[in-house]
Amino acid sequence: MKSGSLKPVVCRLSAQSVHDLVSIESESNTPPWSEKLFSKEFDNPHSFVFGARFRGVLVGFLVAHVITDEAHIVNFGVRASERGKNFGKTLLKEALTDLYWRGVRWVTLEVRRSNAVARGLYESLGFYEVGVRESYYFNNLEDAIVMSLNIRQFMDEQLVAQKSLYHLNGEIKIESSEKKDSSAFAPEILDRDMSRPTFQGRASKNLLI
Repeated sequence: MKSGSLKPVVCRLSAQSVHDLVSIESESNTPPWSEKLFSKEFDNPHSFVFGARFRGVLVGFLVAHVITDEAHIVNFGVRASERGKNFGKTLLKEALTDLYWRGVRWVTLEVRRSNAVARGLYESLGFYEVGVRESYYFNNLEDAIVMSLNIRQFMDEQLVAQKSLYHLNGEIKIESSEKKDSSAFAPEILDRDMSRPTFQGRASKNLLI
């Protein structure tokens, strides 16, 4: 198997990963979180710290705060030398799937207006703009774009994608892209109103992938 086709292993991290988190953070966000801030995340019962490891090395992380059925991604970074390999996308998709099965139905995040790469990634997974925090980033007074995701729709689209591609005689065949009834695979959790969410919640940091 070619190295480019390998995917990272995504899992929940422990406090033992703090030093690696600080290292990736220093390459990803301005201003960066300190070791103390990362350590506090592991003491926060509402915080979920996900990591992506490739060949045993931590290459990315994602921190989300969860309250009932809503999650807010407050930090997300990928090691500079490992960007452009879809590690960030794999990490984000796996984290979203994990959050969905924990009962999360809405996910929000903030991203710098100028970060076209990150915004493109989020939009490719179904995030859409719901607001703007003007002059939010104090180091250069750049605006933060607030984005939201209906995680049920994200899961529907992932299921359709998995069912629409299959291998036959070494070739990928494309099946019908017609969406299936989500009730066939959704957990028995009563969803809240699935209308467009209001612009609210705590702002996260700049997110680089």
